[in-house]
Amino acid sequence: MTRFYLHALSVRCSKQIILSTVLGLTMGQSALAAWNPDAGLIPSLTKGATLSATSPGSNLGWVLDGNTDTSWQSGACLPTGYIARPELNQVLGACAAGRCASSGSTNMKDATDNDPYTGAYIPVSNGTAWINVPLPQTRPLYQLGVRGFGNQPIVFEAVTASGNKIVSTLTSADNYQYRRFSAPADPITALRVSSKDKFTLTEISTLAEPCFEAVTVDLGSAQPVGWIQMKHWSPDATATTLSISGDGQQWTQVASLIPTSLSYQSTRFQEQAVRYIKVRHNVTERDWAKIYVWDIAAYDANGPYGAAPKPKANSHSMAELLGINGIWGWGNNPNGATLYRQVASHARNYHNLGWDVKDPDHIPDYTAMAKGKGTEGQWWLNWDLEYGAWVKAGLQVEASIQFTNRDFPVSVWDNPNLAGYNYGFAFVQHFGSTYGNGQVRALEVGNEPWDYPASFYRTVLGGMAAGVKAGDPAMKVMPGAMQAIKPEAANASGGNYIGARLTPVEAVNIDALNTHAYSYSYAPDGKRIAVMPENPASTMNEVRNFLRFRDVNLPAMPVYFTEWGWDSAGAGESCNASECVSERAQALYGVRGALILSRLGLDRLTWFFYANDKKCDTLYCRSGVTSSFNTGFKPKQSFRAFQSLLNTLGTRYFLSVLREDSTAYVYVLGDKNGKATHLVAWRPVDGDDTTFSNLTLPVNAIPASALSLSGTTATGESVTLPTVFNGQWTIKLSSVPLVVTFK
Repeated sequence: MTRFYLHALSVRCSKQIILSTVLGLTMGQSALAAWNPDAGLIPSLTKGATLSATSPGSNLGWVLDGNTDTSWQSGACLPTGYIARPELNQVLGACAAGRCASSGSTNMKDATDNDPYTGAYIPVSNGTAWINVPLPQTRPLYQLGVRGFGNQPIVFEAVTASGNKIVSTLTSADNYQYRRFSAPADPITALRVSSKDKFTLTEISTLAEPCFEAVTVDLGSAQPVGWIQMKHWSPDATATTLSISGDGQQWTQVASLIPTSLSYQSTRFQEQAVRYIKVRHNVTERDWAKIYVWDIAAYDANGPYGAAPKPKANSHSMAELLGINGIWGWGNNPNGATLYRQVASHARNYHNLGWDVKDPDHIPDYTAMAKGKGTEGQWWLNWDLEYGAWVKAGLQVEASIQFTNRDFPVSVWDNPNLAGYNYGFAFVQHFGSTYGNGQVRALEVGNEPWDYPASFYRTVLGGMAAGVKAGDPAMKVMPGAMQAIKPEAANASGGNYIGARLTPVEAVNIDALNTHAYSYSYAPDGKRIAVMPENPASTMNEVRNFLRFRDVNLPAMPVYFTEWGWDSAGAGESCNASECVSERAQALYGVRGALILSRLGLDRLTWFFYANDKKCDTLYCRSGVTSSFNTGFKPKQSFRAFQSLLNTLGTRYFLSVLREDSTAYVYVLGDKNGKATHLVAWRPVDGDDTTFSNLTLPVNAIPASALSLSGTTATGESVTLPTVFNGQWTIKLSSVPLVVTFK
């Protein structure tokens, strides 16, 4: 049995809040044992695997430590590193193995032992000092190496089927120097070194092929692999390849990668049984050239995000789901709340803690603010006027209480738990619906408070959430935005991993979870780019990990997706970042993304941002559904696309999936009672793709009308109805979502 003990007494006295005892909460052992902070993670199949490398280098184990900030550095193949590698040096250990012959040397083994401080003394016999070093098999070679010293010229030869080929004649100037020469083109049987006088051969070697470095992962047994992620980099590499094998003998190359990408590259292929994974870098012919590998991870076909949850009907209509991120100032702007109410049912504001108080331990006086006296942080501020305008426009308000370590360092909080409690209590007593003016429906404890240590943030979160619930149980409270796919190191100075920043102690007062994710991936050259929401490698799929965490630890708790979207040019403004997409793509991805997120079961979808930024044209500055102040907040194509979505499907609820693959996404929507009323379908292709293809599938309904939601108009564009024959629909699909109304 789980037991909760909450010892907190707060009273309102002389406009101040006094917390007589700080929040204390304990849970039964069964609840603690059931809590899994890593429930969202999909473990890499490389966990527990063994590693091998062509050269020892340094920190090889870091390739599998799961940390993309640590790397293995290879050794250097040149000038002499190759000598220790039997796959390159075909004569390594040949003399110790008894394969060499000479004119009478008693220590021939020292000629092929990879030790520059030992040497085989070669005496004269019958007028010549000589040593013959055979290869294991006749084969072409790339280069040949030798080091030695003597008083007379030393002839270095390659033995071939057509006779000996002189590679070089060494003089006293070459004594004690490693020399490397191009090998003859003919297949070579052996190497021969000779002189008219005695000499010492300290090393003879072959470079069988141009230098390369490789790391091989042995999973221990065959595993179902269809997705490999890797981070690597080397300006000294001329090519990088990724290969897989079931037995370590027969290899299949699955990717050719850019050596200098320096990003976490995903390689996807048909899922198959794999035991070995190898990354190989061909290295430029330069002394001391090295390569780096940060991380190798392997998964089944669903990758690090795991499979999408089974579809189930969403309890929220599309209109209820869709919201938008706004900012202070809408209340005094005719292009504010009223304009954006056309594409949103709720709005989220970045409510700066520092605008209310100068010190986080101070209690905000909203009563004085309401009388026109401003706040401690801003003498002119009146949130009532701002939020009142939002509410008047028909928007539900969500306040994200924004604070960071940069603005309020850990050192300035005297009692972070008590400070959080008092702020939360004061806020909801004024803005909550039970005792206050009812302007705010939901509160976030931080927007992205990621520069605080986890333990400190949990202290503030626990206090503020408790204060909110003590002040107004009706107020929805959630933590700041978190993710469930990338753990943070213990005692890290910052992070946003939910497994470190939310425990059962704080969760007792939480009504919803909160996450941000954008649809990014990496191009082959390492640049981050924005991609369509259906892209399997899209980082927006991190929401699957988040839902998995929720399902294990807080079943049925709502999940608010409070930031998502795409940046684009449009409405007279440019977009200059690698993550920018076209105006058309932003519109189509927005509609398609909203439908997909509805299908995943999310409870709020709050687009970032309401308008472009007037001061910049780079990442997150062009994510608005309208242009900026500079061009008069002109609606972009995405604005009209969301309008058309709400005008056609705003009162509809996601019900089921008819198809969801690389050919087509086909969903059924209906009324709140579960009656199917609409079909929506599209091709999961680039938003700028304008081609069409026909799809035939069984649909148990009769089409009445059809619209496409391209964002050209606010109501959708009328298109040809699907044809129906024997219960089979044939639909003409494109990248633009098609909505068909049932009779």
